Amino acid sequence: MLVGQEYEIKITVYNLDNEFASSASNNYKFRPTLLGDYSLPRELDFSRDVVFPFTPKETGDLDINIEMGGITAAVKNIEVKLFTDLSVNDKDLKAISYLKNKGIISGYGDNTYKPENLVTRGEAVKILTSVLPGDYADLGNIACNDLPTDAWYREYFEKAYDIGAVSPSDFGACRPLDQVNGYEYLKMLMTKVDVDPKVDNVYSEYFDVDTWYAPYLQEALERNVITSQDAVDYAQPLSRREVAELTYRFLQVAESNYDVFS
Repeated sequence: MLVGQEYEIKITVYNLDNEFASSASNNYKFRPTLLGDYSLPRELDFSRDVVFPFTPKETGDLDINIEMGGITAAVKNIEVKLFTDLSVNDKDLKAISYLKNKGIISGYGDNTYKPENLVTRGEAVKILTSVLPGDYADLGNIACNDLPTDAWYREYFEKAYDIGAVSPSDFGACRPLDQVNGYEYLKMLMTKVDVDPKVDNVYSEYFDVDTWYAPYLQEALERNVITSQDAVDYAQPLSRREVAELTYRFLQVAESNYDVFS
């Protein structure tokens, strides 16, 4: 089962006598766990199957108990997932669930998330414009020679350019189909953060303090948005799970007035 999708549980009862049917109709309970939204039939008609619709609202093991006329029907340990390819114990489930509920990320049409897929700059910029505030009133000024007017990602690059999160290279390229690495995405996220351009040499143990991305790594480390290992690993392209975790941590810090993530 998946979070947010509607399901039905059907109860079929045979050989009912009038006394039991009356008791069941007047004294029934539908008691599920992990459900914030479900509906009960107003009346029970035992001449046909009784159907209980419900929508799981969170991940975990779902237990359902239905009591009718003193008899309990139970369904236990139904695994409810956010996406079919994410375990309920996935280390990044909290981040992915948070962003999905905010409408910032989504899965694929087959109900998978594909957490290990690498993220393109176009996909990263789309996420970014859902995260960073902006009125996006002055669009259409970006001068990139690799953003076709009918490309799905063009509007997101225009929005990101409007708030100063991206800009064309010296060759007029935005590279929307290239994979995005951690340094690039971290810089995008920190567009509206007052980043100290001076980097403390104490961080030279983890990264080259003279690089263009060093101030962003320093800021993220001090806010606990990333770890010292991330500072090394982020030279590589980011996966969908890594983008989700980094975005989630950044949002938690931003929503607490840029305090430290914990």
